[in-house]
Amino acid sequence: LIVSVAIEYIAEAHFPAHVDVTCGILRVGGSSWQIASAAFQGGECKATCITTIVLTDAEGPATLPQDLREEFERLSVKTT
Repeated sequence: LIVSVAIEYIAEAHFPAHVDVTCGILRVGGSSWQIASAAFQGGECKATCITTIVLTDAEGPATLPQDLREEFERLSVKTT
């Protein structure tokens, strides 16, 4: 379940120039995780996005399985 999307537009991008988007896992919680994305055009960052997702079942938020948590850790981005 996507619970939050925060987009920051940093600079203007132009069509039809190519846009590269990179993504990684920013944070992992007990039942949720955040995906960090950035869009680049001509080597410049044009926008960033943080998406928060919660794993749910019929009763609400569900604990992340260990194998999924390990994969998210492998895909995590380094922050300073």
